[in-house]
Amino acid sequence: MGNIISGEQLRESLDLDTSDTKQRKAAQCLVDALNDWPILNLSEPQDLLAALYHEVGPNLTYERLKAYSETLRPDRDAWKMEATNSLLQIFAFDYSKTLDRIVSEISEFYERM
Repeated sequence: MGNIISGEQLRESLDLDTSDTKQRKAAQCLVDALNDWPILNLSEPQDLLAALYHEVGPNLTYERLKAYSETLRPDRDAWKMEATNSLLQIFAFDYSKTLDRIVSEISEFYERM
C-alpha cells in the first residue's frame, strides 16, 4: 500500500475540490467514516484502516465489510454502523478493489491536486 493521505490534507483537499467526481464522493465518505467511527479523536485514514483490520481482518473487501456490518447491532454499535455504511458507499465505484486500494487511490488523486 502506498502513502496514505493525512486526515488534515484530506479535509483541506475536499474543501478546495468543488467537483462532483467519484474521487470526491469517495473521499467525502471516507471523512464521514472517520468522523463516525467510535474512537476518540480519530482523524487519520491510516488509523481507521488499522481499527478495521482489528475488527474485520486484513482483507477489507466490500463483501467482508458488508458481512461485518450485518453483525452490528444498533443498540451497541450505532456509530460503527454509520461509519461502515459510509465505507460501503465508497465501493459503489469499484466492488473489485479493497478498501486499502481505494484509500490509496484517493490519496494519489488528492496529492496530485
